[in-house]
Amino acid sequence: LPRLHLFKMAAHMKIFRELRRKGFELKLANHGPFPVTWNVFARPFGTQTVRYARSPSVAASADASLPTREPVPRAPPVRSIFRTPVSNPVEHGPQHEAQFYTIPPEEYKSMFPQDHGIPARFKKQVDTFAEASIMVRRPSLEVMGYLQQANYSHPAIRYVFYGKRGTGKTLCLCHALHYCSKQGWVVLFFPKVSHWVKSNKEIQPSFHNKERLDQPQEAVDWLKMFKISAAESIKELQTQQKYQLGKREAMDQGRPLLELVEQGIARPKTATDCVGIIVKELKDLANQGRIRLLVAVDSVNSLFGRTTIRKQDRSMAYGNELTLIHNVRKLVRNDWKGGAIVTAVREAAFLGFQGEKTDKRLHWTTHEDHPEYYHPIPEHVQAREQVFTPEALLGKEGFEHMDPYIPVLVQNYTEKEMESCLDYYTDRMWIQNKRCWTEPGRQQLKFLSGYIPSDLERICGAY
Repeated sequence: LPRLHLFKMAAHMKIFRELRRKGFELKLANHGPFPVTWNVFARPFGTQTVRYARSPSVAASADASLPTREPVPRAPPVRSIFRTPVSNPVEHGPQHEAQFYTIPPEEYKSMFPQDHGIPARFKKQVDTFAEASIMVRRPSLEVMGYLQQANYSHPAIRYVFYGKRGTGKTLCLCHALHYCSKQGWVVLFFPKVSHWVKSNKEIQPSFHNKERLDQPQEAVDWLKMFKISAAESIKELQTQQKYQLGKREAMDQGRPLLELVEQGIARPKTATDCVGIIVKELKDLANQGRIRLLVAVDSVNSLFGRTTIRKQDRSMAYGNELTLIHNVRKLVRNDWKGGAIVTAVREAAFLGFQGEKTDKRLHWTTHEDHPEYYHPIPEHVQAREQVFTPEALLGKEGFEHMDPYIPVLVQNYTEKEMESCLDYYTDRMWIQNKRCWTEPGRQQLKFLSGYIPSDLERICGAY
C-alpha cells in the first residue's frame, strides 16, 4: 500500500492493539470509511458498547450517552457464608464446617512466633492477606470432639492425622493446637521434626550418653520458640529436682522452668539437655494433675527410621541416636496421663526404615520447604509406592511404638469446602483474573486442582 494509506491506518491499529492488550473482544460494527465504531464486550460483566471516533469532530457528534473511556472492573459479589466471626476454636462446631475463622494477631504471634510450625505456602498467604485464617474442617472438629470427651485420668490418647500430600494435615494440627491453647493447656509443639533428621548444622557428642548426638543449634531454635509460646502457661512452674547440665553447670531444685529455658538459650552447649529436662518435668507435672499437657508433633514418622546425619566414623546415624529425637520419642509414649498427643504423618518426611536393605547408588534432592538444604535419598526409597497410611509411613518400629492410636483421615476438599475456599480467595483478591470469577472459570479451577487444597492455592495464585 502507498505510504499515505499506511499512515492513516496506524492510529486504528494502535487502538486495536491497546484494546486487545487490555482483554477486550473487538468486533467491527460498520464498514464505512468513518466514523469507525467497535462493539466492546467486557468478559465478566456482560455486553458494553464503546464508540471510538477517528477525529474530535466526529466524537463530539456521537451519542453522549455512550461511554468514551474504558469501563472500570468491579469485584464480583461474594457470599458471606465462607467466613465465620467466631475466632475461638472452643466454640466451633459442625455448623461452622467449611468456613474460615481468623486467628487474632496477638494469639497468632504467641502460638506461632516467627511463623514457627506454619507451612511455607500458608506463611505467604498470611503476609499477603495480612491475616491468618484457617478453614474449619471435619478432621479437626473430630479431634477437638475427642479432646473434649476424653478422660484424662487414663493414659494419654494418641491421634494421628494422615492423608495424601497437600490435603491440609498441618493446618488441621494447628487448629487443634489453637483449641488446646485457648483451654489453658501447656503446649509442646514440635513442627516438622524431619528438619532435625536432615540438618547437619552442628553435631556434638552428648554429655550424659556418648553414644548419642546433640544438635545445639536446633535445640536453641526450639527453646526460643517455646519461651514465647509457653511463657504464660509455665511462668509459675518450677523444677522438682536438681539437674547436672555439665561439669561446672547445674540447675538447683525449685528454680523456675523459664530460667532453665534461658539457660539453654544462653549456653547452646547445654541446650539439648535443657530440652530433655523440660520434657521430663512437664510429664511429671501432668502425671500429678497440676497441668494439662498437649504434645503436638508434625512429621512424627521421622522419629523412626534413617537420617542424613553422619557420625564420627562416617556411618549414618539413626533417629534413636539423636538426643532431640530420643526425647520426643519418650513424649509420644502414652506412659503418662493428664494430656493428649496429636500428631501428623507426612510422605515428604519418609527416609526409609532402620534395617531395610539399601542401595549404594544415591541421588541428591532438595528439601520441600528449604531449597537450600540438600540431602541424599536412597533410590529404593524414592522408587517406593506413594503411600500415606500411618502403618506404611511409621514402619514396624514406629507402629509398635505408637500403637494404640486413633487415625484421622484428612481428605481433599468437598464441594462445600471448595466453594468456600474459592469465595475466600476471590474476596482476598488472590484470584485476580476476571474470567475466574465466573461460574465457568470456577469450574475450570476445580478441574485443574482436582479439589486438592495445596494445588488449588498454587493455581489460584497464578491467576
